Amino acid sequence: MDAPISKMADLEGKAYRTVVDRYYTPGYRTDVQGRHREDLCILQHSNKVCIVTLAASHPLVADGKTVARVDFQVTEKVNRLDNKVIGKGKRGAQWLQESSPLCRVTCTDNTEFTIYSCIKGKLVEVNENLINSPQLLTEKPSSEGYIAIVLPKFGESDKEMARLLSQQQYQDALERREREGPSAVREREEGQSCSKMEEESTSSADPGKDRAGESKDAADEPEQKRAKLEVTDKEQLSS
Repeated sequence: MDAPISKMADLEGKAYRTVVDRYYTPGYRTDVQGRHREDLCILQHSNKVCIVTLAASHPLVADGKTVARVDFQVTEKVNRLDNKVIGKGKRGAQWLQESSPLCRVTCTDNTEFTIYSCIKGKLVEVNENLINSPQLLTEKPSSEGYIAIVLPKFGESDKEMARLLSQQQYQDALERREREGPSAVREREEGQSCSKMEEESTSSADPGKDRAGESKDAADEPEQKRAKLEVTDKEQLSS
């Protein structure tokens, strides 16, 4: 028997929740490593394991880039494919910092992107399917096109996620970026860089001033002693 139209309408009205929506909490990092629009999304599972994925606003996804190659050889000596883990404690896993590169992506238009971890923890695995099917990275970024799985230290998964932007904060950041435009973002970054350089310059100048002052005092000391001796000699002669 067919379902009543009213019930069918109710079913159609309900928002479909994906597996990601049901079991994962998203956290975002925008402009990773200071690179405009290179945004990442970290999906934290209910068991505290984290999955590194591209955010929808990343140029690879938002600009519809065609990926030619995903390379897990991130440095001359480090290949993420060499990562081997043993047991529940994931012994032997490569340790990742927030700034640790996970892979390098090359597109058909010769643009290149480096994907970073954004969280600290043990590298459980990288998505080897991206080697033969690199298009998954942009076609299904939050599922089959994930980049890596990372396990933060026990009890620190929530702390790592707290350092990221929430869904609402991420949306606010995108709206602010849209209003300001890329030139405003660059100006702010340049301003922050200049301020940092001025602070470093000032802090390095102060110790020099102190040393110069100390040297001057040290140089004046013998002169002061000679002056005292001359006064004493004069007093003895007059007496």
